[in-house]
Amino acid sequence: SEEAAAAAAAAAIKVIGFIGNSATIAAGFVMYNVTTFDTDVLNGPLDLDVTFGLTVWGYSFLWANWVAFALGMAAALVVLGVEMEYHSLPCAAFRARFVDSIQRGASHLSGGLFALAMFSFIVAFGLFGMAKMA
Repeated sequence: SEEAAAAAAAAAIKVIGFIGNSATIAAGFVMYNVTTFDTDVLNGPLDLDVTFGLTVWGYSFLWANWVAFALGMAAALVVLGVEMEYHSLPCAAFRARFVDSIQRGASHLSGGLFALAMFSFIVAFGLFGMAKMA
């Protein structure tokens, strides 16, 4: 029925929305990592006699953070575009057809970007440890 299709479409959009919301986690932590880079990586906290400087690990840490940020924001923007289009449609039947046509592609695209963002985020934290140990 049309009501069941509308409910299924709304549920699918809600799941895609969760992916977009989750993708912003990487972006938020990246902002923290970048703003504390000087005290946490370059100069080494709590020990004024040690200056690590910009090593290959620190440089890699920055790159991994920016990749995580870019991919996380891309995932969030994909979801934003899908949600904006979905909510602009005039009736439940159009919304159901729209979700049927984009659900697989939007899920794979936003989910793939999210997975890559989280992988980059995890790599960045590993590189953070290497930058502090070098």
